[in-house]
Amino acid sequence: MRRNGFETEFEVSIDLNNLKLLGHVDAYNPDISTLIEIKTSNKIPEAPYTEHLLQTQVYKVLTNSKQSYIIYISRSDGKVRVFKVEDGKGVLKWAIERAKKLKEALTIANIPNPERSHLCNYCEFQLNCWR
Repeated sequence: MRRNGFETEFEVSIDLNNLKLLGHVDAYNPDISTLIEIKTSNKIPEAPYTEHLLQTQVYKVLTNSKQSYIIYISRSDGKVRVFKVEDGKGVLKWAIERAKKLKEALTIANIPNPERSHLCNYCEFQLNCWR
């Protein structure tokens, strides 16, 4: 779907040998080569969360965007904060390697190494995690 020049909520992917890296872009305007990722949060952070930054940088590469932004919207008061996202050196290579490790772990039914994030607080396995 396209609104106000932006294509919204669409899939981007890259196919590699027996591996597919897949994501869902919130909004992209090809006319101005601009990517937007929208995040809701109880409290707007002072800087983007690392995982949001990496996600947006990968999407920026996959859409070949010239500029990208993360927009945080506060659930509690509706305030908005916009962060411009710079290119991430080697971010696509990092994402591919990370996906390969996860696929390998799942293939041999081995628990992958945990990755610390703010989402750990919501994980049902947090008591079993060595983090």
